[in-house]
Amino acid sequence: MILYYYEHCPFCLRVRALAGLKNITLSLKLMAFADIETPVNLCGKKQAPILQKDDGSIMAESSDIMAYLDHLKGDVLLENYDCDPDLEAALSGLSVLHLSLTSPLYVNLKGIEFDNKPDQDRYIKREESHMGLSFSEVLEKQGLFKEEMQRLLQEKLVPILETKQILEVQDALFSRIVLFVFLRKLSLVKGLKRPNELELFFKDFSKKTGLGPVQKVF
Repeated sequence: MILYYYEHCPFCLRVRALAGLKNITLSLKLMAFADIETPVNLCGKKQAPILQKDDGSIMAESSDIMAYLDHLKGDVLLENYDCDPDLEAALSGLSVLHLSLTSPLYVNLKGIEFDNKPDQDRYIKREESHMGLSFSEVLEKQGLFKEEMQRLLQEKLVPILETKQILEVQDALFSRIVLFVFLRKLSLVKGLKRPNELELFFKDFSKKTGLGPVQKVF
């Protein structure tokens, strides 16, 4: 099976994480970010992830792909595809700060979907629109943003994880996948200190999924 993906895409990473938990090997095909032709030819529009099954058929929604892989072999791991609402709200509240810390760093990674200037330009335009700031502006404030993220991880995320037992209960596995994706993108930020609970979770889930930290270039 072939998974067409972007390295920066959280929905692609959700699929890759579940495949790792299920010990399913996928042939990974990285798409250039400015490449519209490939995804349109596969599924009719520019999106990711896209799964091409062994029979040649196409799936193009991350939750559908995850459900297909989960039922492909072994015990079904996911009881639902709903993130805990409190966790989802907390992560949503951190989204702009998260983008401000990670998006300018992804553009400089080698060997992913931004190797060419058209790919970089398209991505930068989209992310700056989401952040409301230019990449140069957020890079100047990286130290402040990093301190703020460290504080909010402790104050906003840890209490939810403890109260809801998200790191322990089986029916919260999808929530753990969503959390792992959030933390893995933050692994690109040099010197960011995660609370101990999150650090231990990230290391354990990295081993289980086979997905380690994003390669650091700063």
